[in-house]
Amino acid sequence: MNQKISGRTWNALAFAAPLLLALPAFAQKPTIQLLSFTGGVAPTENVCGFNILVTPEAGKPNGERLILFGNTAIIAGPLFNTLTNLSTGKTVDVNVSGPGLLTFSGNTTTVVAMGPGVFWSHPLSPAVAAAAGLPRVFLLHGRIVFTVDEQGNVISIPSVTGTVEDVCRLLQ
Repeated sequence: MNQKISGRTWNALAFAAPLLLALPAFAQKPTIQLLSFTGGVAPTENVCGFNILVTPEAGKPNGERLILFGNTAIIAGPLFNTLTNLSTGKTVDVNVSGPGLLTFSGNTTTVVAMGPGVFWSHPLSPAVAAAAGLPRVFLLHGRIVFTVDEQGNVISIPSVTGTVEDVCRLLQ
């Protein structure tokens, strides 16, 4: 019996072949951790003129997952935060669900973050922010690639696409 393989089948095989070849790299079972966010104060006094309290948004999901395999990790939401200006009490609710892909290499980690995310725990240095054309504390709806050192400081941002909002201005 001679059967002809349709174009659709070839497309499916062409798509699946690289995935099947990569399976040995994923032979070990990934580690999955549930991350609950309880909040914290962002050290933004010197950047915004006020510190920012970051807490889980009431009534919204708060349960990211960290999936570790090899020298790579995926972090994904849902995660919703309330940002509060500690000087005035003004608040803004934000979706920061991600996801993000982390690649660990020696003393640095490269992060590809997609979707909504807020960068507050370590405000960007003036030099890194200026080089990337970004505010030092920001909310991003898009994609960013950045590298962090062992202390969690962003040391380079080679790529940013999407829309950016200055969190300091949002909370003024």
